[in-house]
Amino acid sequence: MIIEPSGLAHPAFLVDKLRGPGFRQRIDLRATVCLVDPANLENPLLAESAVFHDQIQMAEVVVLNWTDRRSRLTIDRCRGWIEQFDPPKLLVAETSFGRLDRRWLDHDATLVRAPRFGDVHAPQRRQAADRHHGHHEHHEPLTQIARSPEPGRPLRFESAGQGQWACGWIFSPDDVFDRDALLDLLGYLRPVLRIKGVFHCEDNWWKIQRVGDETSFRPSVYRHDSRLEIIIPHKTSGWPELATKLLTCLRSPRGG
Repeated sequence: MIIEPSGLAHPAFLVDKLRGPGFRQRIDLRATVCLVDPANLENPLLAESAVFHDQIQMAEVVVLNWTDRRSRLTIDRCRGWIEQFDPPKLLVAETSFGRLDRRWLDHDATLVRAPRFGDVHAPQRRQAADRHHGHHEHHEPLTQIARSPEPGRPLRFESAGQGQWACGWIFSPDDVFDRDALLDLLGYLRPVLRIKGVFHCEDNWWKIQRVGDETSFRPSVYRHDSRLEIIIPHKTSGWPELATKLLTCLRSPRGG
């Protein structure tokens, strides 16, 4: 089983849960793998982020991705920085297109790696405790939606944490998007840390991803509904305006 947390997630919370009661007797926790774009080290918004540091700090294996797009100097500078972490990594590897060698996943995670910024994941602990005791956050996670969106009327959900802000939308499966208009809109948004989306377009269902300024898309096997999540480095009041622009990308907008 491979678990991929949200881009906003602090790894300490997830590792604590898997090592805690109810899991440690049933799960043989292996390597935590962190995929890093070497260019992120040159981005002050990320390089100064506690979550960015701890995602690397707590990983047994760090894989430098985008090596086909980054200069050797950028890659080596990032590798040198990662190799200074204490305790040292079991492996620092390089790849492109996110390809992982299966052997990298089988390193044993016997060493407990404490986060550098342990207080950062405290809000996540409190939120989990609140849910356990019957208190609910204002915004529901996109994976726990109980109601369905109507055509042309997407559901919108916001969240924030660790100096990052996120907004997500879920669209009716009856909404059909113009893929080119959608890619133009999502490709020119600034500044953006991460975009993840699945959209029902006129020719197929497409998975769209963007990290920084790098955008990719490919056919999607997920076809239940269209959905989008955007993570940015600052607070904004512009989500409703963006929602309006997303609706203009519909081939046959319905609703109001």
